Amino acid sequence: MILKNDIGLIGDFIGTIPVMIELSKNTSLEVIIHPEIEQLFDLIPKRYNIKKSNNSHYDKAFDLISAFRFADKHNLHMIQAHYHIMGLEIPKNIPRPELEFSLKYSNDKGYYIIAPFSRSLPDNQKWPKEMWNKLIASMPNERFIIFGNSKYDDPEFIKQPNCSVCFDNKFETVCSIMKQSKGLISVVTGISHLAYALSVKNYLFVNQGMWGKNPEAIYMDKNIHDITVDEVYNLLK
Repeated sequence: MILKNDIGLIGDFIGTIPVMIELSKNTSLEVIIHPEIEQLFDLIPKRYNIKKSNNSHYDKAFDLISAFRFADKHNLHMIQAHYHIMGLEIPKNIPRPELEFSLKYSNDKGYYIIAPFSRSLPDNQKWPKEMWNKLIASMPNERFIIFGNSKYDDPEFIKQPNCSVCFDNKFETVCSIMKQSKGLISVVTGISHLAYALSVKNYLFVNQGMWGKNPEAIYMDKNIHDITVDEVYNLLK
């Protein structure tokens, strides 16, 4: 089977991985992918023998809009919706996307990851820049690392001495840094979906339906602009 999966956003692509793995169990699978997602695709475990395709024709295609509409209507996670759209039985429990990478061990595990950016969220679903800075300034004895992509995100977003910038790294490096952190603090973005795949603790700012949530997250589930620094501080402590 040749499958078209040209989704270019990290989180949306991660949500399709369990379905690709399920399909590969019954047929040889080649996948047409977006160039920006190639490094992430390469972390799908090799034992499933899912290969990249250079074909222009395909047998099936992921339909992100239809999956979103189905998930929103039936209060399902996007991973479950993709199963339905692809003609598979909807799993009761949300499957965890599988990734395989070399863990580069570090003795430095005393840091939090923050992911304030999202290419797909409107401003009312993002925590304001000044609040992120106040949070980090309120915890001077903690260390933070901010993830981002210099093509889309501002490396000067955080201006606190206890926060390091980690932009434009390979996905394998990002996974390794995340796996050894104290946890991720984020809006609903690709990195929060990656946290679910890696079983990394995620403190998640969310005012969306079930479709976008990391199923294992510690939720700040309210109007995001109403979340206070003290609330987040107390949650971390």
